[in-house]
Amino acid sequence: MGNELILDNIRALKQSGWKGRLVLRQPTICGYNDSEENAKKLISFMKENDLFEINLLKFHRLGQTQWEQLGKTYDYATGGEMTDEAMTALQSLYLDAGIACYIGHHTSF
Repeated sequence: MGNELILDNIRALKQSGWKGRLVLRQPTICGYNDSEENAKKLISFMKENDLFEINLLKFHRLGQTQWEQLGKTYDYATGGEMTDEAMTALQSLYLDAGIACYIGHHTSF
C-alpha cells in the first residue's frame, strides 16, 4: 500500500496553518524503506513542508501474531531487521540535511 494518503494529510495539516510540533515517525525496514534514495526523497518532502524532525524506528515483529490469527501471511516473518550501524548511517543523512533525527526511544520528547 502506498503512502500518498499519509503525505497528503501531512501537507493538508501544514497548509492549514496549524502551529503545533509535528515529528514524523518512520518504522524502518531493511530492504523496504532503508535506502539512501528513500531518505533523500523524504528529506525533500520534509523541507518542502517545513518539517525538521523525524524519529526513525527499528523494525519489530510485535504484530506478527495478529496477522497469523487472522490467517494472513506476515511478509516479514524473517528479515527486515535494521542494524545499529545502518540506523546511524540513515540518521547521518537527515542530520547532514539539517533535520533533527532521533533513533528509537532516543528522542527529545
